[in-house]
Amino acid sequence: MEHIGLIGYGLLGQVITEHLKNKGYQVVVFDIIPTTEHTFFKMDITDEASVAQTISLLTQSGIKLGAIINCSYPRGKDYGHKLEEVSLSSFNENVSLHLGGYFNIMKQFGFYLKSLGGGAIISFSSIYGLSAPRFEIYDGLPFTMPVEYAAIKAAILHLNKYMAKYFAGTNVRFNSLSPGGIFSNHDEKFVSAYGQFSLHSKKGMLMPADLAGPVEFLISSAANHLNGQNLVIDDGWTL
Repeated sequence: MEHIGLIGYGLLGQVITEHLKNKGYQVVVFDIIPTTEHTFFKMDITDEASVAQTISLLTQSGIKLGAIINCSYPRGKDYGHKLEEVSLSSFNENVSLHLGGYFNIMKQFGFYLKSLGGGAIISFSSIYGLSAPRFEIYDGLPFTMPVEYAAIKAAILHLNKYMAKYFAGTNVRFNSLSPGGIFSNHDEKFVSAYGQFSLHSKKGMLMPADLAGPVEFLISSAANHLNGQNLVIDDGWTL
């Protein structure tokens, strides 16, 4: 099978990488933190030169990618505060890092895949890129749904459509996933409050493995005619 590029070897990236490898895909990992477990290239998505150099190294090494999965999550040191505490400079910094980084990947790897005859670019948005926050589930907790996150994830959805239209006719596809909340040692009170909006499993939050199958579908030939779309994986939470 062809090589698949996975950007962001974190909570989601690690699980998706193992899933794809078990399915026979050859996965190349890109991150700013090295890993020795897989074929790896150090890359900073917020740096144009870093991405361009990585693409050059891929070409030199003879590795041809058929798809890019971007599940990276760059953010500044002041990320995640309540609205009253978010400064304009902090908001701008996080939009630049996260949304700007996704733009950098879509643009540069879009032209890279075009030069190879096509491929797929998968970007991660969120249910909060689709709908307004349910602030009530955060009552009494020390964290909230950040305003910059909502703005970034909504913008990724439209950027995905823009790129799909711009690269029309090149056989490069752009699609996104909008997952619900993903469990990562969250407070039990929050998990319970969150789960009240699930319509089927009532399990509460998703696990990273719940997204591996949908990602595999989007990079596969089964999704060859899916372009500029967003796949919502949330157990009906946004309905």
